[in-house]
Amino acid sequence: MVISVRHHDRNLDTAPRDDLWSVGFGFVYYFAKLVFSVSQFPFFEFVIPPCIVVNRVEYLSYAGIQYGSQHINTQIVNKPPCRLFLVFAADAPIAVILRRGPTRHWKVIKWNTDTDSFQDGQWFFGNFYPERCGLSPDGSLFVYFAAKYRRQHPDGYANAFTAVSRPPYLTALAMWPSCSTWGGGGVFEDNLTLRLAYGRYHTCHPGNTDTELYMGSLPPVHPNHPSGPLQIETELHHYSPDIEFVGPPGDYPEADWTGVDHRGRKIFIRQGLLYSFVDRVEVLLRDFNPDVFEEVVSPEWARVW
Repeated sequence: MVISVRHHDRNLDTAPRDDLWSVGFGFVYYFAKLVFSVSQFPFFEFVIPPCIVVNRVEYLSYAGIQYGSQHINTQIVNKPPCRLFLVFAADAPIAVILRRGPTRHWKVIKWNTDTDSFQDGQWFFGNFYPERCGLSPDGSLFVYFAAKYRRQHPDGYANAFTAVSRPPYLTALAMWPSCSTWGGGGVFEDNLTLRLAYGRYHTCHPGNTDTELYMGSLPPVHPNHPSGPLQIETELHHYSPDIEFVGPPGDYPEADWTGVDHRGRKIFIRQGLLYSFVDRVEVLLRDFNPDVFEEVVSPEWARVW
């Protein structure tokens, strides 16, 4: 990550080293003023290195927010792209795109592969496990495994959990809280039969039978999130979010994922962008990098069986 800072109309990429130190300590000073309120604690002024007082670097402008009487323009270059993961429905032209970035921020997007239309859904902050997710064959239900580590949870909930929702929303219709990540997630055998990754035997990662996850016993379903019309089975052998669609890198050595969609059309992911490849021409379907977190409330139909 490169940060370019302009100070007194000079580009600090070529400024003297002292000025660079000033800006570095200026960052510290800015946050100190927010946390400790320097105006209320004058003694803190004597702790800050003198170069900051001389150069008056007492402010920081980041993402359009200005602090203090002077201004620093910051521009982040080479921001890491988001990561994308795909989960496909077997019998319907529906896929779920899981967008990760930054770090533990996840977004759910529903993709109609026939029309290339996208429905943005909810965000999740925590640990998400794309390889343990699955869609019902008709694309109406989404099973996922996630975790939110806290010191305390409301009664009946736990750090990790398997849940069933209506994509692109994450509101849990059914939920199996768990205290560990041994197992979790599952695969829809049909639209009303869900096989969960719990039981006595191991479960394999998608596309890699050499990687095995050992499953814990099936936890009880949460009383506020019953399994409804689903028939629940265990002893999952293999996760399969994209097993019928993923392909070898082939002509896309720089791609993060390559494969086909429901039409047999070649698609690939590169640097947070989703492409199709038709007649040897790359067609950008959507750039997911500009997406930013927002609160999304699930509609009523996504909260009931």
